[in-house]
Amino acid sequence: MFNSKPACKGPSEARLRLVCFPYAGGGTVPYRRWRTYLPGSIDLVPFALPGHDGRMNEQLFTEIAPLANAVAAEIEHTEEASMPFVLLGHSMGALLAFEVARSMRRSGRPMPQLLVLTGFPSPDAIVVKQPLHRLTDDELLSALQTRYGGIPTAVRENAELWNLLAPISRADFRMIETYRYIEEPPLDVPLLVLGGTQDPAVPPDRLMGWRRHTTHECSVRQLPGDHFFPFGGLAAAGASLATAAPAPTPALRVILTRLEQCLVACSSNANENRES
Repeated sequence: MFNSKPACKGPSEARLRLVCFPYAGGGTVPYRRWRTYLPGSIDLVPFALPGHDGRMNEQLFTEIAPLANAVAAEIEHTEEASMPFVLLGHSMGALLAFEVARSMRRSGRPMPQLLVLTGFPSPDAIVVKQPLHRLTDDELLSALQTRYGGIPTAVRENAELWNLLAPISRADFRMIETYRYIEEPPLDVPLLVLGGTQDPAVPPDRLMGWRRHTTHECSVRQLPGDHFFPFGGLAAAGASLATAAPAPTPALRVILTRLEQCLVACSSNANENRES
């Protein structure tokens, strides 16, 4: 089992963990900047994937299934494993969150209270028009600029930084582009699915397919913004941790409201268990 590197220890009053998975080529910083807006009752855990962030010395994964199995095992073996949790992922992270939940179910592990899936089509509706993982570094940079509305200026203008990030992006896109959906029963977990109204990569109709993957409620909403709408757009997604956090985006407000509902439900379930 590899060692998870959450951004910091969760607050002692936390009653719900929010485990966040990054988009392709991304890391933990966009999520860590959310900490300003989360109550102490929620332990924010931006999950660092192997080969990303502080785990650069670890081997990159190139397939979703083995990564999902490893992540599911790692989450179970953390100190806070008994705490109710929510899985959240943006873009590639949404696909990973979904497969982590399915891996947990197959192995009989505790299940999340909720899946929050943003900026990604339902897993049975993924369309790969141009496999990015097969492109050269320069071609990949240009394709990302076109498909996702660009990449941060700090990356575009720094060849040394791009040389470091290109293998990470390529491995992540290979996971998406070689993914093959395998039919399983729907998850017994509610879904919150969000899309950006100006996202060129994920049209609204491809979000609706998520509804067939749960036996519970599946709320699908379109919110203002491009592909990086949960973080306030491309510039905000690529900003450093030292940069002042922007005001909460519409997406983050929706997510916070849903997390508050999870907290109420968790408290109610805990009270029922004590009474029984």
